Amino acid sequence: MAETSPVLYERGIMIATRFIRSPGWTAAAVGALAGVLLLLPARAGAGVFEAFGPNSDFPDNNLVMPFAAEGSRLGFFSISNLGFSGPGGTPVPVTWEFYDQSGELLVSVQRYVLGEGGTDIVDITQVRSKAADGTEGPATNLAGRNGFVVVSKDDGEPDLVGNWTIANTASNAGFGANAGGLGFVGILATNSFLFGTSFAPTSLGDNLLMILGIDDFGTTPTSLTQGDPPAPGATIFTVEISLHSNDAPSGVIGTVQVPVNGSALFTSLQELFPGFDLGSSVTIVATPVTEGVSIMGYYGQAVGQFGAGQSLRTDLPIG
Repeated sequence: MAETSPVLYERGIMIATRFIRSPGWTAAAVGALAGVLLLLPARAGAGVFEAFGPNSDFPDNNLVMPFAAEGSRLGFFSISNLGFSGPGGTPVPVTWEFYDQSGELLVSVQRYVLGEGGTDIVDITQVRSKAADGTEGPATNLAGRNGFVVVSKDDGEPDLVGNWTIANTASNAGFGANAGGLGFVGILATNSFLFGTSFAPTSLGDNLLMILGIDDFGTTPTSLTQGDPPAPGATIFTVEISLHSNDAPSGVIGTVQVPVNGSALFTSLQELFPGFDLGSSVTIVATPVTEGVSIMGYYGQAVGQFGAGQSLRTDLPIG
C-alpha cells in the first residue's frame, strides 16, 4: 500500500476534527470516520518529493488566480473560508495582492470574511478593502490589465478554496477554473513541466494561455520581481511551449521559446504558433528554460458560447 504524506495526514485529521465538532454528526459516523483515519499510513514513501504543487484539490493558506482584463475581457474571483470565524463569530482578515503581468504590485487590500464557509467575491473592476464591520474602501479598477492575484489567510491557516472566471464580451463566452493553492500542501518545484489540453485551436472562437512566474520561496507567494516593476525591456524568464498531436509527424506540431518581459505571459495558441497546422486537438506542454524559475499555468477555450477553463497540471518530481 502506498504511504500517505504526513502533511496530508495531518490535514485530514484537522478537517475531520472540524466536522466532528459540527452539529449533526452521530456517534456512528464519528466512529466510522475514526476507523478510516486509523487505516491511513503515517508516512510518505521514500524517493518521492511529496507535496509539490500547485494544489488544486485541498484548502490552502495561499491562493493564486489569474485575471485577464485587457480589451473585451473582464473577470471576478470567489473564495470560501473553511476555517473558523473570529471570537464571537466575527469575520477574519484575508489579504488580496494584485500583480500586473510585469510583476509589479498594483494594489493590496485586506478583506474580512466569516469562517465556516464564509464567501467573498471580488470584481476586477472594483477592488476594495472590506473592514470587519462590512465597510468598504475606495475602488481600484484594474480593467485594461492582465496579471494575477495572491489571496492569503492572515493567520497562515490552510482554510481557503477559490476559483476565478474570465469573460469575453466580444465572443460572449467565459471560462474559469480552481485557484492554485500554495503554502501548506502545494509547494512549487522549479523548472517543472506543465500540461494541458485544447480542442483544435482553429475551431475555437477564443483561447487564452496564461503562464505565471511565481516566487514561492517566501511565506507568501509573490511575483518574480517581488512586486517591483521590471527594468524596461528586461527578460525576467523564458518559457518553452510545445504542442503535441497524434496527427502531427513525430507527434509534435511545434516548439517555441518565449522571452517574458515580466512575471506572466498571456497569449493565444495562434499567436504562439503562426503558420502551424492547428487543425487537430493538442496537448500543451510548458516549462521555464530559465534556471530556478517556478511557473503556474491556466488555459481557457471557447467554442461559440461554450467555454471551459483548466489549471495546467504539473509533473511529479521523482528523486
